Amino acid sequence: MNARLTVNQGRTAARRPTGRAAGASALCMGIGAGAYLAGGAATGTLCAAQPVLRVCYAGSMGAVMERKIFPAFRGLTGIAVRGMGRGAFGLARELAAGELTADVFISVTSGPLKLLPRKLPAAPAVPIARTCMVLAYCPHGPATKLFRAAREPWYSIILHNHLLFGRTDPRTDPQGRSTILALKLAQRYYNQPGLEAKIAGRLENPAQIFTESSLMFRLQSGQMDACITYQSQAAANHLPFISLPRQVNLGYPEMDKAWYRHVEFQLPAANGKPQVCRASPLVFYAVILRDKARQHETRRHEARRFVQFLRSRACRRMLVKAGYKPIGGRRAGKPGT
Repeated sequence: MNARLTVNQGRTAARRPTGRAAGASALCMGIGAGAYLAGGAATGTLCAAQPVLRVCYAGSMGAVMERKIFPAFRGLTGIAVRGMGRGAFGLARELAAGELTADVFISVTSGPLKLLPRKLPAAPAVPIARTCMVLAYCPHGPATKLFRAAREPWYSIILHNHLLFGRTDPRTDPQGRSTILALKLAQRYYNQPGLEAKIAGRLENPAQIFTESSLMFRLQSGQMDACITYQSQAAANHLPFISLPRQVNLGYPEMDKAWYRHVEFQLPAANGKPQVCRASPLVFYAVILRDKARQHETRRHEARRFVQFLRSRACRRMLVKAGYKPIGGRRAGKPGT
């Protein structure tokens, strides 16, 4: 193997924002939490006494949820929605511990759903959309010309040119886990032993890891060159991307048995036992949650209406337009399958 393929972990560090860029990054990171606490700009000014449907969702869905789905649902039903978008594993842990309450939880992959106590879901989770992993890159700068010219494979462009690669935290975010798993699938598909370690460095590499809400901003502003992210997220942020093979991109349930389920990695756990992270198709699931302090039949009915809306033709059109793929009958499978 060419010695140039060995990348110093420090080389993959994304540039830190300064000045105006830092302020924009901080604003970007605060949108999800601020919307949940204050009612969200997309849902308008809410009266303190007005009941609000609380929805926790995978952070990558922030743009389509806050700008399209929540306003459309409120316009159709008159029901206001307050959203919280963050890494789905982190949200699931807070919901399980009672540190956070919600009426609906939207997860990407079934992994976060397995962290919820058995009595918390009020109904089985249902699939609403799917996506796949792509290699998104900065729309301007040296990396742009390299990826567009495509004179060598995408992974060689990253390694040979010491490009700055970013990702999210695999401990809290399904996208961070999917990035690692896609790299492992790529090293198998392209027959490139050690490719994942050469690009990502060590698993918990602070030089590469950023919050989900700031990842796209850093790519847009040129603070990093490339990342492996959801196609829906790249499309929502108008970023150029390179499609990955079906065997690598985690977007096709029919590839699960032959490819996806054959890769895994381990994360350290608080109890000392390593947590095994396995690949699974990138399906988004919605589940209605119970809340003993607040959830009554009216609230549950509103939550059911919201989940039904997520599966409607109108919402499906919004999701497809935002870069998501529709659920095709039985293809998505049930959570945990």
